[in-house]
Amino acid sequence: MSRPSYGRFPAHLAVLALAAGLRFYRLGEQSLWADEGNSAALATRSLFRIAQDAAADIHPPLYYWLLHLWCQLFGNSEVALRSLSTIVGVGLVYIIYLTGRRLQSEQMGLAAALIAAINPLQIYYAQEARMYTLLGWWSGLALYTLTLYILHEGDGHRRPTLGVAALLVITLAGGLYTHYMFPAIIGAINALYLLWLWDSRRRGDVFERMIWWGGLHLLALLLFLPWLPIAQRQLAVWPRPPMQRDFAQSFGAALITLSLGPVGYEQPDWAWNTVFALWALLGLWPHVRPTR
Repeated sequence: MSRPSYGRFPAHLAVLALAAGLRFYRLGEQSLWADEGNSAALATRSLFRIAQDAAADIHPPLYYWLLHLWCQLFGNSEVALRSLSTIVGVGLVYIIYLTGRRLQSEQMGLAAALIAAINPLQIYYAQEARMYTLLGWWSGLALYTLTLYILHEGDGHRRPTLGVAALLVITLAGGLYTHYMFPAIIGAINALYLLWLWDSRRRGDVFERMIWWGGLHLLALLLFLPWLPIAQRQLAVWPRPPMQRDFAQSFGAALITLSLGPVGYEQPDWAWNTVFALWALLGLWPHVRPTR
């Protein structure tokens, strides 16, 4: 009698388990800090009151609405409040895996997901009761949706499928209702799409494809329209922090923070910046080889 075959354990599930373990580890070890306390206070209020209070804040209301519903199910302890970000953070690792797999291969998806799973910045904010991991989720989903959109066009289609179109609209609107910096992500995916449009111009239908792409963005903006006057007002009156670094210092601090997390970035080390620059050049190498 032969033994049953159960197949191999999917490698991406192992990466997701690692991501979950790192993000849930000691999740409630520290008490809430000031901004997390603000999140906890808002989560106890009604959805309408949350919208009113967020209108006087520098963050849109979507994260607070979700946290309110989350706390209705799981309570308002430190672990409960932070676990929403933790679950979303694991979901972001999965989105990164899907993007790498669709762009190139299963191995690429696994490598990208593993880097995201152990990334200190992602782990740090996945353990905070704040909206930054949700912003990362919408950003990752925007890139994944762009990937699906372009691959579908690359197969010779002039217009997106209903599912991809709906996903793009929901992603754009969700990001706008989560953080006021999300327009920078919209700008990035639009730059990538325009590069694709230019690269694929020989197959024609450029104007029609632009109409579809722009129309879906307009639909997302219409969903955000009720909050747009509030966003414009708050961004205009909210005090800006004083600039204390020049561009080189800020850029170096950003590289270290994105790679190592929000520790030790007050004085960026030139050695780390050199390592990051070498990795970037290595990543670009396949795209500049003469045989490409």
